[in-house]
Amino acid sequence: MRPGEGIISLWPLAVLVIVVILSAFSITPTTRLAKTIPADFADLRVAGAANSALANQYWKTATGVIQWKYNRSEVLPEQVPSDFMLASYGGKALTAQEQAARLAYWAKLRDEWPRPNNWNTTYAFDLHWALRGIQTVSNEVLRFIHQT
Repeated sequence: MRPGEGIISLWPLAVLVIVVILSAFSITPTTRLAKTIPADFADLRVAGAANSALANQYWKTATGVIQWKYNRSEVLPEQVPSDFMLASYGGKALTAQEQAARLAYWAKLRDEWPRPNNWNTTYAFDLHWALRGIQTVSNEVLRFIHQT
């Protein structure tokens, strides 16, 4: 504001509004399956006994492979995907007990999947969306210039 004119300058307010809007668009939520194994999953009894090491391996498969294949809001299919396999099996044929464990852990994962406490959401400040937009506009301008 200029003291003698009684006019308020609005450009600082406009800059502040633009910064707030850009900041809001730059906060990106990321939801991932929790690294900590749920108690129900760890306590699953397969062939009459709970095996926490086996449960941990299947949970690692879920966090390392399955969460990237399926969306959190999706219902996991009844059919066990070929990706839900322990690395230690190395592509060999599974015994009946190993196959039963795989099916049991898949069924339990299907139960655990929709529960919100099995997911962690983090927020990050990311300006890549703006950089991609600038790059797209510059590519289009350069392409237009080269066409004329």
